[in-house]
Order: sequence, then C-alpha cells, then structure tokens
Amino acid sequence: MIKKLHAARARKGFTLVELIVVIAIIGVLAAILVPTMMGIVVKARVSSANSTAANIQKLVDLFMLQADGNGDRMSGTPTVLKISIKSSGSSAAVWESTAAAAGSFPDWHGGTVTWGTGGSYTENTDTKSITKGEALLCAALCDEFSNIRSGSIVVALKGNKCTFAAFTTSVNSALDDAEFPTLTDGEPPQSFAWNNETGISASGYIIGTAPQVPLA
Repeated sequence: MIKKLHAARARKGFTLVELIVVIAIIGVLAAILVPTMMGIVVKARVSSANSTAANIQKLVDLFMLQADGNGDRMSGTPTVLKISIKSSGSSAAVWESTAAAAGSFPDWHGGTVTWGTGGSYTENTDTKSITKGEALLCAALCDEFSNIRSGSIVVALKGNKCTFAAFTTSVNSALDDAEFPTLTDGEPPQSFAWNNETGISASGYIIGTAPQVPLA
C-alpha cells in the first residue's frame, strides 16, 4: 500500500491518452461555440450599422426640414445620393457625393445653391462659400458624424424627406447598386435578397439600413 502511495506521488503530468481526451473535448466545444460566437458578432455589427443608418436618416430629414423652412423644396423628382467618406491617418476626412437627379432641387437659396453636379466637403472647412447642394449635405453629415472616418452612405430623398438610408464601413467608395436594396421611386422594397443573412451584401459587406429591410 505504501509503495502505491509513493508511486502515485511520484507520478507527474498527464498520460498521452488523457491529453488526447482533453484535446478532443476542446475540439468538440470549439466546433459548437465558434460558429455561434461568429454569428453573434456579425449580428452585433449589423445592428450597429442599422443604428448609424437610422441616425443618418434622421439627420438628413432635419437638413431637408430646415431647407423647407427657408423656402427650398424638392420637385416631384426623387433622387438617390451615394456618399463616400475617406481619410488618411489624422488628416481631415473628405465627404464626397454623387450628383442629384436633374431637376430634383430647383432654385435653392434663390438660385445661389445648385444641385445636379455632385459635390464634396473637407472636414473643418468653412461652409459659407459652398454653392453646391450635395456639398452642403455632406457638410451637415460630417459635422454630426465626425467620428466616421471611412465608409459609404446611400440616401434616398423624396418630397423633402429622407425615405431611406444605408451605411457601411466596409468600403469608402460609392456602393454598387447590387450591394443595397433596390429603390423604386425613392422608396425601399419590403425585402431584399441579402447574402443569406439580413444586412450582408452580395460582396459580404455589412450594411445597415433605415428602415430595416429584411431578407427576402
């Protein structure tokens, strides 16, 4: 008996069989937990992008409401703007918008502000000399969302309201039409053929939308 106790005390570490069993158990747990955790992370990123898109929609609505108060209104022509945000290191971010549809914003500020040629705004620059409507909108967005240093935004405007907004940090150039829900007459669809999961585009980008467009 005493010899057995001494032998037990002298024994160190694990046997090969015990190590194999432990490794097998860890492998099974990883196979179960990793996909689940990855799914949770993706859903959290989509939720965050949806929240940003909703805030962008509200800001653009406020921009259009203030314009309406100044007597500046849209025509009956809806338009979609694609805005890119780029910055390098600590340099100022540049917000650049595609052109609004021709005739959608007639005679803004008595004709001193025009739309239809696109425009850009560099962070922290004076807005007093801006004469392009797209650049003014970029300036308003930049002022409110200065924490965004890179990304892409899509906004749909109709009747002096923002009917749709999309946001992603995956790219800092204008999004291809296939990446976000197809808009009809400035309105989003009831659903969209996302890439197997709501908020994941055909190219795998995480895209937030407001209103949220579910998987078709």
